[in-house]
Amino acid sequence: MPQQETSRFKTPLFAVAVVLVVLQTVAVAVFAYARLGDPRKMPDQLARLAIKVRNPRAYYLSIPPGWVQLCLAWDTWLPDLRDNGRRLVLTDGLWQPNDPRRQVIANFLAIANELRPESLVPEAAREKSLAVLAKSPPVAVMDELRLGSVYSRVDQASIEVTLLAVQLETWPEWDWMRSLLKLMQNRGFTRAAAALQPRLPPTRGTAGFREDTRRTLKLLNDVSLDETGMLRLLSRWSEFSRLAAAMQASGDPEQQMMPGRLLDRLTDQPTLAEFADALVTPLAELRRRSALASTVVESR
Repeated sequence: MPQQETSRFKTPLFAVAVVLVVLQTVAVAVFAYARLGDPRKMPDQLARLAIKVRNPRAYYLSIPPGWVQLCLAWDTWLPDLRDNGRRLVLTDGLWQPNDPRRQVIANFLAIANELRPESLVPEAAREKSLAVLAKSPPVAVMDELRLGSVYSRVDQASIEVTLLAVQLETWPEWDWMRSLLKLMQNRGFTRAAAALQPRLPPTRGTAGFREDTRRTLKLLNDVSLDETGMLRLLSRWSEFSRLAAAMQASGDPEQQMMPGRLLDRLTDQPTLAEFADALVTPLAELRRRSALASTVVESR
């Protein structure tokens, strides 16, 4: 009987010992994986451990280079794009058919919250100033940013934001309107030129140019809201320019001279809305001449 009692008391102790051995084995395996494994494939908690145990592949000595730009973008122009982006996407007069920039903005709206600093780095939510996060991030934020997985996400987010800024700065319609401004200036349309020039961002590469996405986005918002002026002018002038380019490429001297002759009918106007209205007749005539030329070519 005493022997049975001894056996009965030994069983739980043996089970506890086995559990402890298993836990110790697991802990050693976790430690070894954190020390030697690939942090890019680890969950964030394990990636943090990898940094603490000095895994050489986990510990970044610096924060992602795009972090500053990402924070400043959210401090300046990204909230404006997030708030007004849907209206921009739905404003047909802003875009050419199948314009990829329209889809780029739509894609941003779908993931905007995922690109915010506090979504990428939860510790960043404690700091309310995005300028501080950009230039002097707290130690806890710095530690998060040095995590391999967080570093990669921030790096990718900053690339997406940079590409988005480039898309806004290089909107093709800016060049259409700059060509119109040049025509106004060359023909001495001082009032029309004075109305148009402040509505356009500076040309990249010109003296004193400084990239300012906040300014460019504001100008784009202004265009989208000016239905009787900029939007109407943009639509008519871009169509006129495309038709004129096709006629210039035709090789027919008569067709090549036609756009210039039609533009000779224009006069200076005090507002962009009135200049847009002045384009109606030349544009209609250019459409007619272009359609006639196409019919002649097809009949040959």
